[in-house]
Amino acid sequence: MDGILALLGFSLGASLGVSLVNTVGRGLRPAAREAIRAGLAAGDAVGAAAEQVRSSVAGAAAEARQGLDQVRTEAEREQAARRHRRRPDSALRKIEIARE
Repeated sequence: MDGILALLGFSLGASLGVSLVNTVGRGLRPAAREAIRAGLAAGDAVGAAAEQVRSSVAGAAAEARQGLDQVRTEAEREQAARRHRRRPDSALRKIEIARE
């Protein structure tokens, strides 16, 4: 008799457990679906924000490169002007020696 009661108790418990899992599963599906959709939307928003930041950083880097190129060009012109100014001065000059 104990074996029959144990079998009936197990069967009843198993069927209640399965029906509980099915009920909870059906109730959670819409919530899980919405959570996944919200996650995908958040991922898209983060991707768009990252693209905007990348674009801004790329623009700033291009402007910085352009500024450095201008500074480099200006420095090269100044060096060339200094070299040009030195050439006439560094040409052979007559050196006067004081004789007493």
